[in-house]
Amino acid sequence: MKTINTKHRIILLVLPLFVLPFILAFSWAKQEWSTAGPRQKLQLNTELPQAQLEERTLNKMELYQLREKEAKRQRELIRMDPYRQDKPEEETQSLQLPLGLDGKGAGLQEKETLLLDKLEQLQGELSRPEPEPSKVRASTQVLSKRQPSVDISQDVKQLEELMDRMHPSGPDPELEQLEGMLDKILDASTLRG
Repeated sequence: MKTINTKHRIILLVLPLFVLPFILAFSWAKQEWSTAGPRQKLQLNTELPQAQLEERTLNKMELYQLREKEAKRQRELIRMDPYRQDKPEEETQSLQLPLGLDGKGAGLQEKETLLLDKLEQLQGELSRPEPEPSKVRASTQVLSKRQPSVDISQDVKQLEELMDRMHPSGPDPELEQLEGMLDKILDASTLRG
């Protein structure tokens, strides 16, 4: 083995302290040369980004409600205006909303009368006497000619058999087995508790 003397140890200890500043200076200079253009000073960014608003489309009812709010606000401003002279009713009628949403009920009364007329027509149709029995008999005869009554009775029997299969008269063995398992679980849990 080689022994290292003390002078050699001191040089190996101090050498990195002299070399490291030079390496850092060269790397810093390299960064300066690699950036294109003039160097910008570090400053506070005073430009704010623009607001990103979501534009939502309104449905028909929301548009009517918005129009109603605007009309109420406009009427209130007109009412509170101290310099306004009283104008004829024509201006106030121009502020009314369609479909009677102005709160006065003018359009609603018209709709109500139309609805009542339709209800009266329906009531008249319901109170009309039923068709003659001969027409009903004729339609049943046409049906009976198409399908013989024997086929109907066989279909009814098949349907009854299916219903009996769906609802058996005896107890279900699977349910009995499940009940037995649940009883065993309950008994085991009461013995532990």
